[in-house]
Amino acid sequence: MYAIALDALELRGDETVLDAYAGAGTITLAAAQRAKAAVGVEISKPAVDDAKESARRNGLSDRARFALGDAAVEIPKLAKGGARFDAAILDPPRRGADARVLDELVRLSPARIAYISCDPGTLARDLKKLAEGGYALQWAQPVDMFAYTGHVETVVLISRGV
Repeated sequence: MYAIALDALELRGDETVLDAYAGAGTITLAAAQRAKAAVGVEISKPAVDDAKESARRNGLSDRARFALGDAAVEIPKLAKGGARFDAAILDPPRRGADARVLDELVRLSPARIAYISCDPGTLARDLKKLAEGGYALQWAQPVDMFAYTGHVETVVLISRGV
């Protein structure tokens, strides 16, 4: 599923990627292998500690960075510090992305956003907000991670100005 999201971003190796809900850094580290740099934002200190250790063990400390804190607070701080992002990845909890995170993404204006969702309802809500900010849905792919259940993951690619 993560490979689907990263493939969708069509990273060439010269981009900086934002991972807004990084968890233990799995997607951030995979993005760092394909891009110039990746920045993961995560609210859980143990998860960030694990992500940093994984980056060190995989020789990615120079290309993968992690910010500890609420994405709605940390992403604006990164932007104020001069950070610019060519692409972004969202894999929020079931409740979906925080509206402030979506507003900040619209302001930062990455060309492409890969959104991984475990709830079609919150995905639709968040895509509507991003569409209002100038993004358009390019494609969506359901991923059956939980066979024989009613749960489905969905990976979508949205782009600006298409």
